[in-house]
Amino acid sequence: MKKNTITIPLLSLLFSLIILAVTTMSGKEKSLNVSELKQPFEKSPSYHHTANKKDQTADSDYILSMVPASGPEKTKVIIYGRGFYTLITAVTFNNHAIAFTVLSDTEIQVEVPENSVSGVFTVISSGDTFSTSVFNVMSSDCSGSVLGTDLYISELYDHVPGSYGVIELYNPTGNVINFNGQYVLERAGDIGGPASYTLVLTGSVGPESTYLVLSSQGSAPGCNVPINANMGSGINSNDEFKLRKNGTLIDIARAPNYNGYTVIRKPNASAPTSNYNNADWNSTSNFSCANLGNHVVVSVVTQSILTQPVNATVCKNNTAVFNVYVTNAASAVYQWKMSDASGLWVNVPEGAVYSGTNTASLSVLTNDIATGIQFYCEITYPTCTLTSQTVQLTITHLPEVTFDITNPDCDTATGQITITPVSGSGFLYSINDIDFQTDPYFNNLLPGSYTLTVKTIGNCSSNFPFIITPSPDIPPIAEVQITHPGCEDTTGGFIIISPVGSGFTYSLDGITFQDSTEFENVAPGDYTLIVKQGGCTSDKNISIHPVPVQPSVPVVTITQPDCGQSAGSLQINTPAGNEFTYSINGVDYQNAPLFSDLSPAVILLQ
Repeated sequence: MKKNTITIPLLSLLFSLIILAVTTMSGKEKSLNVSELKQPFEKSPSYHHTANKKDQTADSDYILSMVPASGPEKTKVIIYGRGFYTLITAVTFNNHAIAFTVLSDTEIQVEVPENSVSGVFTVISSGDTFSTSVFNVMSSDCSGSVLGTDLYISELYDHVPGSYGVIELYNPTGNVINFNGQYVLERAGDIGGPASYTLVLTGSVGPESTYLVLSSQGSAPGCNVPINANMGSGINSNDEFKLRKNGTLIDIARAPNYNGYTVIRKPNASAPTSNYNNADWNSTSNFSCANLGNHVVVSVVTQSILTQPVNATVCKNNTAVFNVYVTNAASAVYQWKMSDASGLWVNVPEGAVYSGTNTASLSVLTNDIATGIQFYCEITYPTCTLTSQTVQLTITHLPEVTFDITNPDCDTATGQITITPVSGSGFLYSINDIDFQTDPYFNNLLPGSYTLTVKTIGNCSSNFPFIITPSPDIPPIAEVQITHPGCEDTTGGFIIISPVGSGFTYSLDGITFQDSTEFENVAPGDYTLIVKQGGCTSDKNISIHPVPVQPSVPVVTITQPDCGQSAGSLQINTPAGNEFTYSINGVDYQNAPLFSDLSPAVILLQ
């Protein structure tokens, strides 16, 4: 029958938690943490859909598949089915509740727990259970018993009163040992004395299991345990037991110098051995049946993983690194594995994206790969193979934004940038890569070159260069030469003296602009001349005088020369006033309405 097995790493044999994989006499395996007396995940048979009488739906109607179907501890598994949004109350692995995430109505994500063995996932919904096929948990095989690879004596039991006794033999190997007449158990009445009873073992003993031999002279059974063979006569103090294989002594055990005892080989004792060592045994006079059929041994991990790789979350276009540290690294051969799109585990290809695929450190360049890829490392030694836990690569995409730039204009000497995320939220912004803010805009930016840095909460950042252009020049105020309306012309005009040249346009209404510097046929009135260059303008007020009023025909008094005077005079009587000027040659005008000393002539008064 199977026995209890303790497994601990070789380097931490004296101070680590001892994890027991306990097998009951019925053959069911279970695990026991000695320090906490709690059960981690145990191996259990597949189980199927359990429904009430009204619901006889098959598992395959609800759970269609899972990807991947195998992997080490901590592998993320997607269970595909239907109806997952409705009343899913729990998910278990080997009957132990585990965390789950409902991704959609047809997908659930779960993780293979640590310290687990192959088994099934079960989805529980409204009292019904729907199970997957068996998930194969990949595990290391680098553990070997310190007790060797052959049968040995593991316990002596002597019951008092009476002659009832039991000799327990243990098979520490992973294979069935068929006796085939090769194994002989001898009993001597005194240590060092000749054998008084010899038993040729028959049958076989299973891997990591016990074989119980009864030694009794007919006394009532002292223990209710299944017996495999009987060598008769009972056992006593100072008895010596020898186990031979093909005539060669391979193991030896001795009873204490008193009757009524339990003698148990220590879990970490080396066995079998033909040299008796009292330090390998625990003896007590408090004889007990409790340990018969339940031998505990220490299985030492000859090679072990000292540090497991851990999940990595990195920014897009950065490099993720996974490390594994093992004992005896110089003898290790590494091969990193990855899950492909179909859920199969394949060797990670060495190249531009993946490097160090055959080392303890795997580097992954995330420029052109998807997030969610899983990896584990297989470490091979000459005698065994280690399998690391599975790790996941999460790639955080770089922040993407759009932005609007408001450059300085004719009225404002500074600019502004306003940022809009394309997707995501919680971004931080900076234009000097030092001071970050949550507000998606920057004001009062002087003309120049800038770099906008957008950073996520996970410190993934993207850079966006931009330029604030200088404000355009404001054109100078115009200088003009004005022509006002005359007696003959009812409109005026003007010519722009400055500014002139390429890039300048001009307008009197702010709507229609022209390149020409001349404005003709401008009606009398007040105007604003607008000069524009590069979007900026300057203003000048211009007035075109009204058309002058035509004076009435003058009424004059003429004084002709006489005998005593050689010159005459002209006096204008009307029109008269300060607003009038007068001329008799059309060139020289005067304000006074009197012209004197006029020689005789024909005069045109204006």
